[in-house]
Amino acid sequence: LTFTAVEAGSGGNAITIAPKVSGYVVQLNVDDNTRVHKGDLLVVIDRRDYLAQVDQAKAQLGLAQAQQNAAQIQLDIARVQYPAQFQQAKAQVNSAQATLRQAQAAYERQRSVDERATTQQNIDTATAQQQTANAGVQQARAQLQTASLVPQQIRQAEATVAERRQQVEQARAQLEQAELNLSYCEIRAPSDGWI
Repeated sequence: LTFTAVEAGSGGNAITIAPKVSGYVVQLNVDDNTRVHKGDLLVVIDRRDYLAQVDQAKAQLGLAQAQQNAAQIQLDIARVQYPAQFQQAKAQVNSAQATLRQAQAAYERQRSVDERATTQQNIDTATAQQQTANAGVQQARAQLQTASLVPQQIRQAEATVAERRQQVEQARAQLEQAELNLSYCEIRAPSDGWI
């Protein structure tokens, strides 16, 4: 479209109006030499592709927001769960150490008794219980070491929330761009003038 603006005291400036988005023209509201006013609708480009992009961007935003909410819930859980697991692991170490002390005492009793007052089976049982209790302490200590990563685990959950927050912002920006492209489907007169 060529548009000539009406300016006071001059013949006006001729400018070419072009759409910012591509598509088929579905409505043409002007002919040559048509007088228009600022804001008049001149041309409508088929909006269906751009409406679909808006719908898709809205869905992506909804998904990103749901993922952010889920990550926030996981962070809230992590702030309670990981310290509790650490405390539980400490308690298991204490329990395993108590069991080991008891097994060592039973082992020492069996070894210090006259051989005629005990049996080899009792000695073997005490030895096995001591070894099992010792392995239990080692296992509990390993679990405590893993559970002691509380700050790192919480930071990881916080990082996931921050990542999801950025995805929400990105989805918002994509929605704004899709809505902007949809608005470009209508070409309006920039000022009073003639087509």
